[in-house]
Amino acid sequence: MNGLQVYLNFNGNCKEALQFYHAELGGSLSIQVLADQKESSQFPDQFREKVVQGKLVLDTWTIFGTDLLDEKIYIKGTNISLLLSFQSKAELLERYQSMSKHGTQHAPPHSPDEQTCVGSFTDPYGVQWILQYHNFVL
Repeated sequence: MNGLQVYLNFNGNCKEALQFYHAELGGSLSIQVLADQKESSQFPDQFREKVVQGKLVLDTWTIFGTDLLDEKIYIKGTNISLLLSFQSKAELLERYQSMSKHGTQHAPPHSPDEQTCVGSFTDPYGVQWILQYHNFVL
């Protein structure tokens, strides 16, 4: 397996969302807008800054995104949750605090047992996240 690859659909704010994820998670970000494509002159001006494809590459996974989805089938954030696993509870708590600040918190980080911590939220761009830490003790 080459790692997780996720493709997210946005409704005009893909560039902003991917830049937010890049600032929060690091990695390497590339964004192609319609104006960069040879065929861009065939589209109305209001589409020229829409993201054809954005790509955020992290250690073992990739987030792709686009603005070019038919608005009739776009349902903000209801079809996917991204799960991030952390190596420490402190790292999970820090990331939860910063990433959920302007979103909707569903389940603040809590520990169902001494070895686990989990929390969930929807970010300002409508994407659902689950953050988890589990200390596997043998």
